[in-house]
Amino acid sequence: ISIIDALKSPGKVAISYYPSGYDLFYHRMTLLSEKNFRFIVLKVKNNQFMPNENIVEVVKKYDQVQFVYITFPNSYCGYKAPLSDIKKVCENVPNGFVIADEVYYEYLGESCCSLLSSVKNLIVVRSFSKTHGLSGLRIGCIVAHPEIINKLREWRKFVNPTGIALEALNHILKEGREVFEKSIENNKKGLELLKKFFIQSDCNIITAPANYILVKKDKLNDRLKKFLDQVYVREFHTTVKNDLNNYYRVSATTEKLLKPILSSI
Repeated sequence: ISIIDALKSPGKVAISYYPSGYDLFYHRMTLLSEKNFRFIVLKVKNNQFMPNENIVEVVKKYDQVQFVYITFPNSYCGYKAPLSDIKKVCENVPNGFVIADEVYYEYLGESCCSLLSSVKNLIVVRSFSKTHGLSGLRIGCIVAHPEIINKLREWRKFVNPTGIALEALNHILKEGREVFEKSIENNKKGLELLKKFFIQSDCNIITAPANYILVKKDKLNDRLKKFLDQVYVREFHTTVKNDLNNYYRVSATTEKLLKPILSSI
C-alpha cells in the first residue's frame, strides 16, 4: 500500500490476478483508479489454478496502466506466472509499475529479481512473516531500480517500521541462514504430512509452492472436520465469484505439532 501511495497517479488502470492474496491492494487501487480496475480471474484447470486470460494480452489492451500487481507465486492458490510473461508485462507498461509480491519466495526458489537488470519499472517485495516467523510486525524488503527506491525513501518517513519489528528482524538476521533453512525444512515436512493425510482421506487437493495446501470442500466427513478444527484453516468468501470459494486453505505446521493432532482423530 505504501508503494502505491508513493508512486500513484490517479485515473489510470490497475491490473491484477484475482484472487491474489492482498485485498487491501484491490481496495486502494479501486479508489485511486476511479474504479478502473481489471481482474484476471484464476480458475481450476487440470487440478491447478490457471488464469482465464493471458496477462500480457490484457495489459496490451490499455494505454495508461498505472500498476500491475502479481503475487509470485499466488499467495491464495499457488499459481506462478512465467517470468517471461512478467518481463513482457513490464515492457508493455513503460509509464507504470509492476509489483511482484514474493511473500513465498523461500518455498518457490525462483525470483523476479533476475529481471531487474533488463527492466526498470519492476518492484520486487518480500516479507519476513512466513519462514522467519515475524507475521504481524509488518516488516519486509523491496528490491527495485535506484530511481524507484529513492522515491520510496521519501515516502518511508511516514511509514517507518516499529522499534519492536526492527529488533525482531535484527535477531532473525543474526541467527543466520542455518536457522532459516531449518524453518523451511520443518515446514516442508509438515506439509508432506498434511498432503499424505488428505490423499489417504480421498480428498481433492491442490498443492502450491508455499506453506499450505488447498482442500476441496466436497468430501469432508466428520473426521476431517474434526482435524480442520484443530489446525489453521482459511475459508474464502471472495467478492468476485471464482473457484477458490470451493476450497479450504490449510496451513502447514511442524511434524511435532501435527502428529499428535492426527493421532487423536
